[in-house]
Amino acid sequence: MAKRKLKKVEIIILIGFVNSALVFLGMWLWFKAPNRDIYISKDYEGWVRIAHSVEGAVEIEKLDGVQQIVFPDSGRLMTSTKLEVGWRRDRFFWQGTNELVPSIEKRGDSIYRYVFQASQFSRFYPDLLKTIPAGSDTTLLDGTKIKKDKSNRVNYIPGKKAIQYFYIAPAGKPISFTPPPIEDRDALQSTTDRSIRVDN
Repeated sequence: MAKRKLKKVEIIILIGFVNSALVFLGMWLWFKAPNRDIYISKDYEGWVRIAHSVEGAVEIEKLDGVQQIVFPDSGRLMTSTKLEVGWRRDRFFWQGTNELVPSIEKRGDSIYRYVFQASQFSRFYPDLLKTIPAGSDTTLLDGTKIKKDKSNRVNYIPGKKAIQYFYIAPAGKPISFTPPPIEDRDALQSTTDRSIRVDN
């Protein structure tokens, strides 16, 4: 039986399909971030914070290519490792037990969550804003731009986002639960202000 030749339209469709698949694969690889295993104290409840890309801080170790993020009891972690933004798989574990924290849990007719994730934020430098002399015009390593005039008015443009928050609820919370405000949220929100009055 003779093979049927593909019609011109079928060839165009096939080429389009292959090109789309290649583009999708390329985008997936381009935006792929390392997977993470995150370890939290079993009795900890509240916000945990990762400040990353901190010069001089410890690096995050990897196990089989997976970042191992271990939070101290304080819930605050600083690392020199840059936490990439992109597609990844996060798994949460209770420290000491290696028990996987469920993403959601059904209890009767209700659904409970254990981890509530907040957005990433830029760093804020309140002490530096007060101490830099009038007439300063500087750019920090993270891209933050600070310009201070003689009347203590500061033009502040935040740099790259390098702080990430998670709210941890060891007993689980209803899926409609709204975590309390982040402790230093006011400072972080002020990175959205382009002009700040700084009084010593």
